[in-house]
Amino acid sequence: MSTELTESKLSSKHVFSGRLLEVYLDTVQLPNGKTSTREWIDHPGASCIIPVLPDGKLGLISQYRYPAQNVFIEFPAGKLDEGENPENCAKRELEEEIGYTAKKVTFLTHIHPAIGFSNERMWLYLAEDLTKTNEKKDQDEFLELSPMNLKQAMKFVVDGKELLDPQNPDKKPNGLGGYNTTFKINNSMIEEPCLIKHSWKAATQELLFTGCGYKTHHATLDYQVLINNNLLDS
Repeated sequence: MSTELTESKLSSKHVFSGRLLEVYLDTVQLPNGKTSTREWIDHPGASCIIPVLPDGKLGLISQYRYPAQNVFIEFPAGKLDEGENPENCAKRELEEEIGYTAKKVTFLTHIHPAIGFSNERMWLYLAEDLTKTNEKKDQDEFLELSPMNLKQAMKFVVDGKELLDPQNPDKKPNGLGGYNTTFKINNSMIEEPCLIKHSWKAATQELLFTGCGYKTHHATLDYQVLINNNLLDS
């Protein structure tokens, strides 16, 4: 780690204690010697598990997330209980949320999903050879099993089932309370992102991209660069 980028804690104030997390306000010394404050969340950590159902589909779930005020499609996941190891947490969430146990659970990796304001670490696992049991959801937990194959799941990730630009005149409802990402090449509407292969012959075109942020983006792309990087058919 470069010491030229490191911030040093000078003081810390505990400002909130909740059922799930703790919130702190720290004073830090910056690399240039000046001071600033950092608001951050101390999180116990979480596990997420990717279930491969007996029919080969992925065991995704639909769940309303209050902070974002929308229903999201995600994998079973949850925070670690005190003293619980990540793999046991993943197995517990698998049974609680979709009612399955797994004979084979494989560790994949861990991620830091909110590094700007939280120390949360999430462990990811793959669950195979599943057996149906009974769901054991928490009393305040409401979700639905939304199985889909890998191709469908990847399309959800790539084309975006929620459009972040509500003013986009070309938006299309996706049935989930949001809108699909759309592209416009000249006057032609493209519903898939440019990472999905298409046979576009023009060397350059103006691309109107809606869906990657809170405003519409205009860009001129060199399609030969995309072709050279195997992102478009030549």
